[in-house]
Amino acid sequence: MSAVSANSLEVEPPKPKISKFQTRLLFDDSKEYNSRQVIVKFKKDASPEIRQEILESIRLKELDSVDRGDFILVSSPKGNDLASVAASLLNYQEIEYVEPNYRVEAAYTPSDPGYKKQWYLGRIQAPKAWDQTKGASNITVAIIDGGVQTSHPELKGKIVSPYNVVTGKPTLPADHHGTHVAGIIAASFNKAGTAGVAPNIKIMPINVFSGEYADTFDIASAVYYAADHQANVINMSLGSYYYSAVMKEAVAYARTKGAVVVAAAGNEDLNFNTYPAAFPNVIGVSALNKDNKITIFSNYGRYIDFAAPGINIYSTVAGGKYNTMDGTSMAAPQVSGVAALVLSKNPLLSPAEVESILKNSSVDLGSKGRDNYYGYGRIDAYRALQKTPSPVSVTAGKTFNMSGSSKTSISVTAKKGSTVSMYVQNSKGTTIKTLVKNKKSTGSKISASWDGKQDNGTFVGDGSYKVVAKATNGRETATKSAAIKVADKIKPVIKLGTSALYSPTAQGKLTISYELSEKAAVTATVYDKNNKAVKTLLKKTESKGKKSFTWDGKNAKNQRVSDGTYKLVMTSTDSYKNKGTNKQMSIVVDTKKPEGKVVLPAPIFKMDGKPQDGVKLTFKEKVTVTAAYVTNAKGTKVKKLATNKTFTAGTHTLKWDGKNDKGALQPEGKYGYLAEFKDAAGNKATIKSAGVDLQDWQQKPVVSAQPQAEYRNPGTAAFAYSLSKPGKVTIQLYQGNNVVKTVVKDTLKSADSHTFTWDGKGADGKLLEDGDYTFKITATNRYNPAVANSFDVKLKVALTRPEIKHPGIAEFYPGEVNPGEVLYELSEPATVLIDILDPSGESVGTLEKTADKGINTFQLNEFMKEGSSFSHDTYTYVVKAINSVKNEVTAKGQLTLKEAPEWLTGKQYSFTNNEADGKTALNLKIATTEDAAMQLYVYDAAAGERLETPGPVALNAGINDYSFERQSEENIYYVLELTDSLGNSYYYKIEKDSAENPGGEIVKKPDFRPVLKEEEQVHQ
Repeated sequence: MSAVSANSLEVEPPKPKISKFQTRLLFDDSKEYNSRQVIVKFKKDASPEIRQEILESIRLKELDSVDRGDFILVSSPKGNDLASVAASLLNYQEIEYVEPNYRVEAAYTPSDPGYKKQWYLGRIQAPKAWDQTKGASNITVAIIDGGVQTSHPELKGKIVSPYNVVTGKPTLPADHHGTHVAGIIAASFNKAGTAGVAPNIKIMPINVFSGEYADTFDIASAVYYAADHQANVINMSLGSYYYSAVMKEAVAYARTKGAVVVAAAGNEDLNFNTYPAAFPNVIGVSALNKDNKITIFSNYGRYIDFAAPGINIYSTVAGGKYNTMDGTSMAAPQVSGVAALVLSKNPLLSPAEVESILKNSSVDLGSKGRDNYYGYGRIDAYRALQKTPSPVSVTAGKTFNMSGSSKTSISVTAKKGSTVSMYVQNSKGTTIKTLVKNKKSTGSKISASWDGKQDNGTFVGDGSYKVVAKATNGRETATKSAAIKVADKIKPVIKLGTSALYSPTAQGKLTISYELSEKAAVTATVYDKNNKAVKTLLKKTESKGKKSFTWDGKNAKNQRVSDGTYKLVMTSTDSYKNKGTNKQMSIVVDTKKPEGKVVLPAPIFKMDGKPQDGVKLTFKEKVTVTAAYVTNAKGTKVKKLATNKTFTAGTHTLKWDGKNDKGALQPEGKYGYLAEFKDAAGNKATIKSAGVDLQDWQQKPVVSAQPQAEYRNPGTAAFAYSLSKPGKVTIQLYQGNNVVKTVVKDTLKSADSHTFTWDGKGADGKLLEDGDYTFKITATNRYNPAVANSFDVKLKVALTRPEIKHPGIAEFYPGEVNPGEVLYELSEPATVLIDILDPSGESVGTLEKTADKGINTFQLNEFMKEGSSFSHDTYTYVVKAINSVKNEVTAKGQLTLKEAPEWLTGKQYSFTNNEADGKTALNLKIATTEDAAMQLYVYDAAAGERLETPGPVALNAGINDYSFERQSEENIYYVLELTDSLGNSYYYKIEKDSAENPGGEIVKKPDFRPVLKEEEQVHQ
C-alpha cells in the first residue's frame, strides 16, 4: 500500500486579495489559525511611536517582525475574539490590513504515523475537506455493529451514550470489526496511530452482536435507541438478504428523527437486495479497489447509492492496536464520516438534503450517471463541503458611530424553516441586547437595527462587540457572528432644575439634584451677580444616573455669602472627550425671617358647640404655616388648627370649636394661640397670642358615679362622683318620690372627682330602716342655670347579717355521676364557699359559686378533685356565705352513704349455656318502682379492655326481664349500670362463676374507655 504524498494532493489556486473591510471572512471558524496571534501590516509612513500607541490601545504585544514589508506578528490576551481585534485595528488609517496567522499545510496531512497507510483518505479528498472542518463535537455518529473498544487511544473522549443491546447495559465488548469501523469515522488527530474522516465528532457505539451474529430485532432496537438519543448519522456495516419489517420501520423512524442512515452493501459479489442497505431512505454503499473499480467481493444492485474504498483499509482494532481490513463494512463508514462533516458545517440540513449534497458532489465512475455498481459515484468529502451551504450568515457594519439617535443595520439569513434569534454580545461574551427572538425563517433576509442600547435601556460604551445569529431546527443549532466596533459619539446630558431658593441659616446645606446621561467628568461652579466665581462645588467623574451635591452657602474663603441671586453652572465631558451642553440654575439666597402678628377677636371665647373665629394671623409675605395650635394655661398644645397650610400676604382667620384633637370639649379656663411658620427659603418664625377666657355656656356638666351603692355598716360612709366641667351641685336622698334628706346644696364644684358623706340618718336624725333609696346628684352650668344635668345612684340600706339554714344531714350514693345533692337556704344573695371534708378532716374538694336568696343546691361532683371519690360512709360539708358588704356566716352539715336507691326493689341474674352453638346467655330480672334505664358493659379481665356495649335498655316501673347472649369465653365479666330519671347511676359487677351475690357486687363507676387500636384512637 503506497502512502499519500503532498505532491499527489490537489492544490488550491491562489485566492484574490481580501479587502480591508472583509476581515470577518478571514476569521471563519472553519479555518485553522493561531487563536491568539494576528499579522499586521502598517503603512510605510506610520512612525514607530504611532505603531506602539495603536498596539497598546488594544492591549496587543509585538512578538516578531519582518525586516522588509512592514509586517509584524502580535499576540492578543487570552479569550479575545480575533475578528473583533482585527476590526479594532482596521479603524486606524495607519494600518493597511490584518490577517490571521494561518497554519498552512499541503491540504491537511495529519502527523499520525498510520496516516501514511490510509490511502483511502486522499482518494475521497478528506485532507482538503479538513481545511474547512474536521467535524463538530455536537455531531454524533451511531455505530451499530459489534462492540467498540471505548478506551482505544484514538477514541477516548469521543464516546456518548454507549449501549449494549444484548445485555441492556452501557458496557461493550471490544470487537475488532466495530472498533475498525469507529476508527475509520472518527479516529483522533493525536500525532499517533490513524486519522478518521471526521476526527472531531462524537460516536455512539451500540453493540448488537452476540458472537458472530445479530438478529434483526436487536438491530431495530439499536436503531430506535440511536434515533432517540439524537444521533445525527447511523452507520450499519452489517446486512442480511432477508427482508425485515421491524427493521424497516426502525429505519423509517430514525429518518423522521432527522438521522442520516448509511449501510454496507455486503461482500458476496451478488446482485441481491441486502438489508438494511436496500431499504428506502438508507444510503447503500459498495466497495472500490485502489484502481477505482468495484471490488471482486462487493455486492451490487439498484439500491447502491455511493461507492467508497474498501480494500486494505487501515484503522483501529481492539487491544489498542491497528490493522487493515477489506469489505463494504469499511466503505460505509467513509460515507458516514463525510455525512458527519457536511452536518458539522450545516447541522440544520435534513437527511434528504445531506443525501442530495453527497449525490451532487460524488465522482462519477462506471457508466455515465447512476449505475448498479457505483451508484452516483465515489464519495468526495471536499466537494461535498464545497456544496454545503452555510446554515446561517449575519451581516453587520464594521463600525457604528453611536450618536444616541443613529442606528446600524444588521441582517441574518438562515435556512428556511429554522427558528432564528439574533443578539449583541460584549467582549466578555455576555448578551446585552436581543435584536430578534425565535423568528421563523423563510429563507430570506431578516433585518434588524441597533441604536447602541442594551436591554436595560442604557447605551454601550466604546469598544468591540459581536452580533451573534443563531438558527435552530429544534434538534441542532448553528451560530454565526460578526464584529462591530462601536464609537461613542453621544454627548453627555445633564438634567438640572432651573431655580432654587436657599437659606443657609434655615436649611444648613442646599442639596442640588441632577441626572447624568452617561459617565462623565462634571464640574459645578457658583457665580455672583457680577459673573465672578464664588466657589466650585463639584469637580469629579460621575457615573450615569441620578446624583446630588450640596452647598453650605459659603464662598471659596469659607465665608457666608450675602443674600442675593447667584448662578450655578454645570459642565460635562465624557471619557471620549464629548462635551455636553452647559446647564445653569438660579439660586436665591435669603436668610431673613418672615414677619407676622396674631390678634384675638375678643378676650372671651364663649363656647357654644359651633366653630367660631378664634384668632387672626397677619403676614407680610407668602408663608407656610407648618402648625397652628390652641394651648392651655400651662402651654400644652390641645388642638391643631392648621398643618403645612400656605397663606398669602395679608390677614387670615382660624376658627375653633372649643374641642381638643380627640374631639372632646375643653374644660373652661385660660387658653392661647400659637403659630409656627416659614417662608419659601425655609426661614422659620413663631408668634403667640395673649390669653383668652374659655366659657362654656351650652354644655351640661356631666355627673358620673357608680350607679349602685350599699350601706351595710352603721357610721359615716363616703360616696364618690365626678363632674365633666365646673358646676353647682345639689345632692338629695330620696325614698320613692319623697326627699329623705338634702346632703349637699347649691355648691360650686370643679371639673374633677369629688366625694360626699352620709351617716345613715334621715332629716330627723334617726337611722333609716333597711330598704331601697336613691341619691340624686344634680349639677347646673355656672354661666347658665337653665342648663342642668343629674345622675341617680341607687342605694340599698341593709344592716342585717346573712343567715344560712340547712337540713343538717344529707345522703349520697356511691359512684361519680350525680352522687348526691345538698340543699341549703340563704336569707340574702351571697358568694358561697363550700368545702367537703373526709372523716380525717382532709378536703375532698372545694367550690365557689354565687347563690341567690332562698333555697340553693350543689352537686357533690361539681367540685371534687380529679381522681377523688367517696370511699367513706360519712363526710362533713362546710358552707360559708359572704354578702355584698363582706359580712359572712358559716354553717356545717353531715353527709352519710346510702348504698342502694329506694326505687330499685330487686335484681337477680343467672347464666344458661347453649351446647349447640357454644354460646352463653346472661339473664337479668330487674324490679323498680319508677321508670329507669339500664346499660350493660362486657369486659375482658385478662386484657383489661371493654369488649361490647349492648343497649341501652329502658326499664318500666315493675319487673323487667332482659337476656344477652354471646360466644362463651373465659375471663369475661359484666358491669350493669342502672340510672334513674334524675341521672343518678349505680354499678354492679356480675361474674359467671360467682354465686355469693345474685344481684351483683356494687362497684364504683368503671373506666368506660376501651383499649382501642391505633386507627380507632386517631378516629376517636
